[in-house]
Amino acid sequence: MATEPRALVTDPAVCEAYAADVSGLRQPPARLARPAETRETLEGLRQAAVEGWTVTAAGAQPSTTGASVADEGGTLLSTARLDRIIDIDPGALRARVEPGVIIGDLNRALAP
Repeated sequence: MATEPRALVTDPAVCEAYAADVSGLRQPPARLARPAETRETLEGLRQAAVEGWTVTAAGAQPSTTGASVADEGGTLLSTARLDRIIDIDPGALRARVEPGVIIGDLNRALAP
């Protein structure tokens, strides 16, 4: 949602690819935000607040409820590029990850 080209996309053809999840609901977002850093996410959310845009967060869009489909005229915040494993603390049974981490990648990182 920041002004960087890779972070905010308004191209209808690209946005159309994010129009649905497995629920069958379909609504292309007016804007697609693809931040790669926390800073970009924060800047984008501030911009959305100023502009009055609704924001819907989405991971891999496997939702069966339509929860990852943007409102009409809204912004879809894809967490796919926020995919870093920050740290793993086996003693505390804790892992800190960004929201776009794929569970299979985390499982591989946790494997002995």
